[in-house]
Amino acid sequence: MIVSKCDKCGKIANLKWHDSGSPLLPEGWEYMNSINYSNIRDYKYICNTCCKNSKMKKIYVASSWRNEYHGNIVYRLRISGHEVYDFKNTESAFHFSKIDPNWKKWKPEEFIRNINNPICEKGFQSDFNAMKWADVCILLLPSGRSAHTEAGWMKGNRKKVYVLMIDKEEPELMYKIYDNIFCKLNDLLEELLK
Repeated sequence: MIVSKCDKCGKIANLKWHDSGSPLLPEGWEYMNSINYSNIRDYKYICNTCCKNSKMKKIYVASSWRNEYHGNIVYRLRISGHEVYDFKNTESAFHFSKIDPNWKKWKPEEFIRNINNPICEKGFQSDFNAMKWADVCILLLPSGRSAHTEAGWMKGNRKKVYVLMIDKEEPELMYKIYDNIFCKLNDLLEELLK
């Protein structure tokens, strides 16, 4: 057990390390903000009272089905107290393979015909409603056309958009449109608390 305190008010808490590799949520505390996930002594915590008095974010993570960091990023944002839409884990999670297993071979005419399929419409509405609901977008790289379209729409609608580039990516000049670019999740977590 390790004694820690709320990063905002100084309230003391006894923390335990869970077998899964994450700290247990202290009793009476609603949220935690992990700043360094590898060492419990380096965590910064926010108690229930301070969390309710601070503005936690509603976040849309724009990314790719193939992005290996996506699940961990969503998890880390959630244990930090933010509400996060996870496009991979919704009732209407969409992939073109639900319509046609040979979707990658579609000609332009087939794409145009299939984009209005009810399955497409349901997936689109789920994601688009989440984009409207969120006040922050995280463009998690690597990602493709959809994620970049989502991030661009959100920025155009005056929402905060942050790029998270964990691995080496090809430089992109137009990322200057967005509010900031991060290569470390910990830095982004700190920015979200401002």
